[in-house]
Amino acid sequence: MSDGLLTDILVNGRGPGDLVGPGRELSVRIRVQGPSWSRADRVALYVNGEPVRQAAIRDPGRPGVKWTATWRLPAPARDAHVVAIATGPGVTVPYWPTAKPYQPTSIEFAPYVIGVSGAVFVDADGNGRFDAVSAGRAATRP
Repeated sequence: MSDGLLTDILVNGRGPGDLVGPGRELSVRIRVQGPSWSRADRVALYVNGEPVRQAAIRDPGRPGVKWTATWRLPAPARDAHVVAIATGPGVTVPYWPTAKPYQPTSIEFAPYVIGVSGAVFVDADGNGRFDAVSAGRAATRP
């Protein structure tokens, strides 16, 4: 998903939608890209929807790659999905302004841009598939 930023992720060399086999460590490469009219100021890494690491980005506003890094994490104890999210300040220039929400919950409006990577699945238990437990029932991804 992208609204001004494009966030790429590789986990142990595998991309979104892929299944990463078990191991002792995860090598997570994140790259944030965008045009000159968008800026990135923060990137965060999520495992099973929980933030596990974040970093500030100093983006000079040039087009192309705005930030890249490889983070090492201990492998999760159970199957997991890994996602990276980059955000930045909203665009105010007239050719691509960030729109105000249709039904704001407040009179305060802080526009932002965002880029969300696809999920990479980690098979921590080594059974060859991604298993997640949600609301008391098991869901399996082949």
